[in-house]
Amino acid sequence: MRLKDAEIAELKQSVQRLLEQFRLAQQKRFGMSSERHDYQGELFNEAEVTIDEPAGLITHDDVSALPKDCCGYQLVLMGQDSSEKLQFIPAQIKVIEHIRLKYSCNQCETQGTQANIKQAPVP
Repeated sequence: MRLKDAEIAELKQSVQRLLEQFRLAQQKRFGMSSERHDYQGELFNEAEVTIDEPAGLITHDDVSALPKDCCGYQLVLMGQDSSEKLQFIPAQIKVIEHIRLKYSCNQCETQGTQANIKQAPVP
């Protein structure tokens, strides 16, 4: 009888060990990962993205800052080109827009001479 009791105790221990291994495997497979970070939920939170204002824009009030052509007349804004660049910063993505204003001389256009178009180079 003692031999049976010892064998039963050994089998109970083996079952407990197997159950514990099963629970650990389940936890590892379906449990929370240790690689999770608190800030990952905000990685693509576009509602809080702020747009930086371009620093070099010329307003209509600041006419004296307009460039002049070779004929001495002020150039007139005729349009603009813009380019965008995506920049990846870990946990942050922002769009950087470069606006390049184009200027031409109305005096040269009305006199029929060659219209010089001035524009800043692409960054």
